[in-house]
Amino acid sequence: MVSTKFELLPKGISLQSFHYLNIIDIFHSFDQLNSQFNILIRNIPFALSLQNVQNKFQCEQFLSQIQTLITLSASIPETISGGQWSSIVHLSIFGCGLDDLFVLFTNMPKLKYLRIENVSGDVTNATINSIGNNKSLVNNMKTLHIDCLNSSIDYLSQLLERAPNLENLILFSFHDPSIIDASRWKTSIVSSLRHLKNSKFKFNVNDFQQNNINEESLKEFQNSFWYNERRWYTEYFISNIFDVG
Repeated sequence: MVSTKFELLPKGISLQSFHYLNIIDIFHSFDQLNSQFNILIRNIPFALSLQNVQNKFQCEQFLSQIQTLITLSASIPETISGGQWSSIVHLSIFGCGLDDLFVLFTNMPKLKYLRIENVSGDVTNATINSIGNNKSLVNNMKTLHIDCLNSSIDYLSQLLERAPNLENLILFSFHDPSIIDASRWKTSIVSSLRHLKNSKFKFNVNDFQQNNINEESLKEFQNSFWYNERRWYTEYFISNIFDVG
């Protein structure tokens, strides 16, 4: 392989130079140039904008190589849900609908870690029909972290069935009281989440009496299944607002 003077520059200078270039151009110009650049452009953070991309082929080549993506967009980018990111292993996004999650699970078979700040809405009829026709699994997913879930447990259970090797589940919900159902969670864990090792739940609901939730239903999270079999410990507080965590 022929060496150039640019290849001989210290890593720090190369990094500074890259910040003046478009990431897609960097990938097209330096990928496979040598092992140093291969590692460098795959392991440092870049701000990525897909606007005004001139060369669609280069863009698609680049997207097919990305393994870690963090987006601060208030909604999930169409390019993510469109299936152009099949190489993604680690994904953090600000917000999306439950519909989008089903699409992600279908289009990202290599995904291992997913964190979402906010998930809202239930699943549309179109997605339900698509779900019925597509039973693809995200077998590599190990961690799912949702900071704020605003959806029913019915659709969440269907989603979790598609991640049978999930080991870590972190879930905060502040809206739908149906999610506070210990029996439903036990069924889901035993049947679909057999490899789950670590769970962290926090559920908040207002007007719990009006939502048919009482202290006895909360105590079900403290029976032998949770304490003895799983060694997961819970506590609850009843006031104007109560938590199960």
